[in-house]
Amino acid sequence: DQSGRFKVGELSNWVLYPQNFQREYRHYLASIWQVFASHKNLLEIEVLLSGEVNTPGELWEQIVSRLEYVKNENLIKALHILYWDAKSRKRKKGSGGESVRRLDHVLKQFARTHDLFNIRAEDLVRMLPSEFDRFKSVENI
Repeated sequence: DQSGRFKVGELSNWVLYPQNFQREYRHYLASIWQVFASHKNLLEIEVLLSGEVNTPGELWEQIVSRLEYVKNENLIKALHILYWDAKSRKRKKGSGGESVRRLDHVLKQFARTHDLFNIRAEDLVRMLPSEFDRFKSVENI
């Protein structure tokens, strides 16, 4: 905290609760390992794994908290297209917070009429509303 003392935070960050799906993804090491192990051959997973272990960020929180998102390789590739800066090898500025929360709402809408597991990443990015244009790279879509 501001006085230099270590702030422990939520217990589920440090203690794994494997029977509680609402808390399991919050564990710093176990959740990162599970995502890595599930997608170790998918280079685009770097968009989720590039943050600090103890401060995974809003992008991590919004995606990993939903099994249907974290298991979807096309969605992870779409996140990579949107939020990864290849030159600096880190997430683009603004990739957390409101943008990813809004993306969650849009994806829920899409899921009503589309099979998100079978939409190519580039097509998914093209379908996104104009508010995501600032993240889209022409060479990637």
